[in-house]
Amino acid sequence: MERETLQEFKRRSRFPADRKKEYNIRNSWGVYDFYKYYRKTKPNDPKFIISDVQYYAIFRRINELLVDSLVRTGELEFPYKMGKLIVLKRTFKSWIAPNGNRYTSRRVNWDKTLELWYNDEEAYKNKTLLYFENDERLTIRYNKTKAEFKNKYYYEFKPSRDIDRRVKNESVVSLIINREMSKQINGLYDG
Repeated sequence: MERETLQEFKRRSRFPADRKKEYNIRNSWGVYDFYKYYRKTKPNDPKFIISDVQYYAIFRRINELLVDSLVRTGELEFPYKMGKLIVLKRTFKSWIAPNGNRYTSRRVNWDKTLELWYNDEEAYKNKTLLYFENDERLTIRYNKTKAEFKNKYYYEFKPSRDIDRRVKNESVVSLIINREMSKQINGLYDG
């Protein structure tokens, strides 16, 4: 009898590495919804009317510029007091509870864990988990504490995976250094 492949093992074990995420987002507007609204309320002057391809290109370029600003400075303030996006650094902790159990706030690396389980029967029986090795994690948060609009509680910002990866990969070290230096400078000149 042939041994199953790694992909078959992952499918059979049904752990999060092989599951597809399903998002249920209601009452939100996407690029196409904005374009439909633009088509419905077109300007009267024909020189301001643009095609859908031009509209999407403009929308994409504005988003690229916003992400560039977020990567460079670590925060992005929205106009009209709509809040701001902040890049936060979170460090992971590991500890041993009084009962002797070990705990960590790191995330499980399911891809490597399932590879280990596939290759090592004893690790599979003991349910040994492998965690991501990085000590810090950058997250993008929407800060709406100083925003001035109604029903703030219901608004949230979830960056796309591409934006999240780009912020984490590009100039991470310089971002942290710039933020720490600006805190020190602000502390010196507060009076």
